[in-house]
Amino acid sequence: MINAKIGDTVNIECYTGMGSGGKSKVTKITNEVVGKGIDGSIVKGAKKKKVIWCGSHAFSADTGDALNEPTMYYISHVVK
Repeated sequence: MINAKIGDTVNIECYTGMGSGGKSKVTKITNEVVGKGIDGSIVKGAKKKKVIWCGSHAFSADTGDALNEPTMYYISHVVK
């Protein structure tokens, strides 16, 4: 679980090991349905989840994984 607040700085890493996304500031936090179909319809059983936004890049607060492109990035931790 990534416990970030708006304004926090988070460290973003890349799963490929080809570098780092560096540090980024949390710009908003939302609760959204994660599990929409390609046409935008909600997939049966989809649940609302906390989403951390760094600009236009969305990350799961549960896992830190990117939810939109480029999906090779993840939040590793909140920078103290």
